[in-house]
Amino acid sequence: MFPVAIPPLCERADDILPLAERFLQPSRKRLAPAAQRLLLDYDWPGNVRELRNAMERAAIVAAGGLVLPADLPASVQRAKPREKQRGVLVGDMQEIQRRAILEALEKTGGNKTRAAEMLGISRRNLIYKLRAYGM
Repeated sequence: MFPVAIPPLCERADDILPLAERFLQPSRKRLAPAAQRLLLDYDWPGNVRELRNAMERAAIVAAGGLVLPADLPASVQRAKPREKQRGVLVGDMQEIQRRAILEALEKTGGNKTRAAEMLGISRRNLIYKLRAYGM
C-alpha cells in the first residue's frame, strides 16, 4: 500500500466548483454565480465530505433549477470574501508580519533598532509598518 497525500480542499480551490457541480448532477440543478462565490470563499474544514453534504442539502432546499446562496448551509453563507494575491491570502500575510513585529519588539524590550535588525528590515521600514498596522 502506498500513502497518498491529498491537500485539504481549502488549498485546492480549483476543485471546489467542479466537485460541487458533480454532487448536484443527480438533481439537475446548477449553482448561481453568487452561490459559487460563497463556495469559493468558504474554508471547507470538513473537506469533500462537507461539500458533498452541503450540495445534497442545497439540492433538496432549492426551489427551482438554480441553487441560490440562501439554499446553502448557514456556515457557508457567512463565509468572508478572500483577497488573494499570488496564491497567498493577503490578510493572513499581514497578520503574520504584524505578529513577527510584535514578537521582535517583545524580545528586544521595545528597542526598535534591534527589532528591525532581528527582522532583517531597516528601522525606518519597521516604523512605517508599526504605523500602518496601528501599533
